[in-house]
Amino acid sequence: MVFIIAVNTALVGLLGAAVTSSSGGGTVLTVVVGAVVAVIFFVLSLWLGGRRYFQLWPTWRAVNPTGPQQEAAPRPD
Repeated sequence: MVFIIAVNTALVGLLGAAVTSSSGGGTVLTVVVGAVVAVIFFVLSLWLGGRRYFQLWPTWRAVNPTGPQQEAAPRPD
């Protein structure tokens, strides 16, 4: 998941930089906009993905568990 987020972050950052550059922004502005857009996208993607993962994990039960079927031991928090 993190690899895909990193690849998408690079693409979104490049898109932000390309839009800034094509609208007449200078080099420094283009780099700053690209970096800011990339960081925002990366943090937002990790937060949304982690939120979904941690909501799902406490209620997840294996569909086809291995070994004898018994109640799982409580997980330490």
